[in-house]
Amino acid sequence: MENNEINEKVMEFFKAFSNVERLKIGGLLAREALTTSQVAERLGMRPKEAMDHITFLSHFGYLKNRDNVYSLDNESLTTLSRQVLQGSRPQSKAEDFEGDDYDRKVLKDFVFPDGKLKAIPSQNKKVSVILRYVLPVFEVGVRYPEKQVNELLRRYYDDPATLRRYLVDEGLLKRENSIYWRSE
Repeated sequence: MENNEINEKVMEFFKAFSNVERLKIGGLLAREALTTSQVAERLGMRPKEAMDHITFLSHFGYLKNRDNVYSLDNESLTTLSRQVLQGSRPQSKAEDFEGDDYDRKVLKDFVFPDGKLKAIPSQNKKVSVILRYVLPVFEVGVRYPEKQVNELLRRYYDDPATLRRYLVDEGLLKRENSIYWRSE
C-alpha cells in the first residue's frame, strides 16, 4: 500500500474517532455488541444521535452490523495498524552503524536494507553485534510493558520474544513483573 493511501486511512481513522461521542461508542462496542437503542441508553443520548454516530463509524468500516446489533470491527483496526506500522521499520543500514569493521560486516550479513533482521546469528559474538544494533530503540529511563517491547522488536524481527530474551540474558534490558527497561 502506498504511503498516501496509508496517510489517508489514518486521517479517516482520526476523523471517525475525533468526536468524543463516537470515541465512547467505539469503546463501548469494543467490549460488547449492542443495538442502537442500547448504545443510546448506556451513553445517555437520543437514539437518533446514536444512530448518526454509528452510521458514520460504519461508513469507514470500523463497525460490524449483524441484524442491527453493532460491534467494533477489530480486524479492520488490526489491518490498519499493521499497514501503518509496516512503514515504520527502521531505515538504517549496516553502513550507518557506528562500530568497527567487524560489526559493520556482521550487520551487512544479517540485516536487510530496510533495517529488518534476516536471521539471528548462532555465534555469541555476532549476536552481541545484533543486540547493540537493536538496543537504541529503547530509551534509557523509560519502562516498557512486554507488549510494547514486542511491538518495538517486531520492527526488527518477526520473533520478538527471541530478541527480547537475548536482550535480557545479555543484561541489556532488565525485567520485573513483565516491565522492561534499558540497563544504564
